[in-house]
Amino acid sequence: MSDARHDYIERVRQILNPEGRSVNPLTDLRDRLVNPGQAHRGGAAQVEFLRAVEGNALLEYLASHGVGKEFESLGTPLLPVKLQESEFVKAPVSTARMIRSTYRSLSPQEAASVNVWNAITLHNIQEDRLEAPYLAASSDKTSGRHRIQKALRARDRKQKRKQVDDCVRTVFRTMGGLRRIRGYVSVISDCTLSRHWWMGHTIENAVLDDNRAWEELNRFWGVIAEYAMQRLTIIGSPVLMYGLITHLTSHPVDTQARLEEVLKRMGVLFSEVSGHSWSRNDVQDLLSQRVST
Repeated sequence: MSDARHDYIERVRQILNPEGRSVNPLTDLRDRLVNPGQAHRGGAAQVEFLRAVEGNALLEYLASHGVGKEFESLGTPLLPVKLQESEFVKAPVSTARMIRSTYRSLSPQEAASVNVWNAITLHNIQEDRLEAPYLAASSDKTSGRHRIQKALRARDRKQKRKQVDDCVRTVFRTMGGLRRIRGYVSVISDCTLSRHWWMGHTIENAVLDDNRAWEELNRFWGVIAEYAMQRLTIIGSPVLMYGLITHLTSHPVDTQARLEEVLKRMGVLFSEVSGHSWSRNDVQDLLSQRVST
């Protein structure tokens, strides 16, 4: 990593940890809230945290635990407009592209950092481009505030503990990712702002930049990222990713299961011929002949 890139990540750490504690206070707080121990799941600490998120008082809560908030000193841009919760949770292509454009100057090393995305997300909350309750929202159109309220009001004790714990994890996954639990794929696919940076980076690396490519990746990004990073890393190469994206734009799949069939067939096919140097045309021809959706 270049000195400039290292310096940026180090500045993020310093902003989040202004008192120079031995452990980043946000990391420490996250680890205690996400892994409270079975006896404390759904307990007072998690409830207090969720009430702060629900009340859009997350920054004040974090500051009371030693987390800094001088984010403007980073010089990282803000989102140009305030996002509605529905846009944030399930971004249309226009919003996804806007997020990528806003943070294009980040390097891949910076964009793989939980701390960087924590700081960027919190800065956008601080400047009213996002609202803290968005972080707890679910993909089924349940708002973050409603989801928290439902968890806090659950009457069944076991159900309440699970729902509160799930909400806490969602907040941290959405804000910057939970790398210690899910690895780097969490930063790349769980963190909302990061996922659109990485989608755009992937599309541009494959030398594709049209709305159809964005639409296909936007539909199934979590699955594609998990396969490319953990389960079938061969498809992460630019030429095979180009082949996958162009194949999906001409042969769209309608379910995650169908996409996984395509990915597995690609894995078998290109593992068999991994020593070959493939051109983009070779890959497209082979996919058309032997990988049907």
